[in-house]
Amino acid sequence: SHFFVQDKVSVSLLKSIGFANVTLAGDTRFDRVNAIVQRDNHLDFVADFKNGAEVLVAGSTWKADEVLLVNYINNNASDTEKFIIAPHNINAEAVQELKKSLGTKAVLYSERNDNSLKNYQVFIIDTIGLLTKIYSYATIAYVGGGYTKSGVHNVLEPATFGVPIVIGPNYAKFKEVKDLVEREACLVTKDQLSVTNVLTELFHDAALSAYKGDSARAYIEESLGATTKINTYVASLLKM
Repeated sequence: SHFFVQDKVSVSLLKSIGFANVTLAGDTRFDRVNAIVQRDNHLDFVADFKNGAEVLVAGSTWKADEVLLVNYINNNASDTEKFIIAPHNINAEAVQELKKSLGTKAVLYSERNDNSLKNYQVFIIDTIGLLTKIYSYATIAYVGGGYTKSGVHNVLEPATFGVPIVIGPNYAKFKEVKDLVEREACLVTKDQLSVTNVLTELFHDAALSAYKGDSARAYIEESLGATTKINTYVASLLKM
């Protein structure tokens, strides 16, 4: 009986075919990710690994993403840069292949209990359910999927923590990604050279990284309120 939509285009489309029972509410996903910031996101093992260093968190990476990241780590990363990789595919064989491709000290989440994590440069998360909290430790977030046909994964989770985001070129289907790219909070790469240049710049220019992270967080804050609008409308119906 009533439509709640995310953007003005949807309002216009509905009205063009005779539906006036429509409210521009926005996207409730922003309210959900904003709530993530309010919870306890502390993870002892990530804090031990980070040990005060600058950390890139690469979430939901596919093989194409990992090839680019491994190349950067093996050939361009300084000793002070650390990396947490949470692969989309946590098949044991694929995880071991990723670990072996790294020319630096890498450790798996499943191996963490027997290791001093601060001594490693790369931490591979071979389990699920932790990525959202891990983003809270990021200096830079690389969100995977942008080099696949399906497109980039969820960028709102790192954005809510005020982290600059790096992605691959396939993001056209996702409004929030296009918005973040337009705000320069999300940086698009297209090949190895652009990945190397972007990561080098963000790691070495703290002011630039902070500016882009602040822009990402501001986008989340400006987009809040859809849940309240919907609940208010429903509550008004219950009172009738």
